[in-house]
Amino acid sequence: MMEALGLVPLYQRRIKLFNPRMGLTSLASLILGTVLSSLGLNIAESFLVAVIPVVVTNYREVYRNMEWPLLVFVGTYISLGQALASTGLMTHIPLVSNPVILFAVTALIANLVNNAAAAVIMGPVALSTPNPLASITVVAMASSSTFLTPFSHQANLLVTEAGKYGVKDFLIAGSIVLALIALSTLTFVALVH
Repeated sequence: MMEALGLVPLYQRRIKLFNPRMGLTSLASLILGTVLSSLGLNIAESFLVAVIPVVVTNYREVYRNMEWPLLVFVGTYISLGQALASTGLMTHIPLVSNPVILFAVTALIANLVNNAAAAVIMGPVALSTPNPLASITVVAMASSSTFLTPFSHQANLLVTEAGKYGVKDFLIAGSIVLALIALSTLTFVALVH
């Protein structure tokens, strides 16, 4: 069959499926993070300390696979959201006590920038409200509602050209879906909280 089809066998090499050193280091880091957090240390700090051995033993691979633009993106938006919450700027907007406005602002940011940016910006704002659990629920649902523009989510971009959809199509269909999600989210928040 190889001669008939003109196939050339690939170079034989051993495939290494498991690196025991990295496996043990990763397992030890997971255990360390779990133990530190169970002893009362903040969970984020616990796992940050626990990941240090993995990074130190495999720093070249970590550096090569790090998504640096994403790291800068998330870091800057976390700072922006924290600044909005800590300066009290959001208390001058009737956003703090009104879940409808919180949903609308978050959905607008999600559809103009993207869902991760909306969640990162509005998360600290939601946590600074009188009812943070209800507000973070509203922010989570609103930031996931990226239906209004073709560029607000990767899935929208994939179907835009293939389906020959335009911005008008997304606005019409997306506003219906967005209204349904807003209605169900706000009803849930009102009933539960």
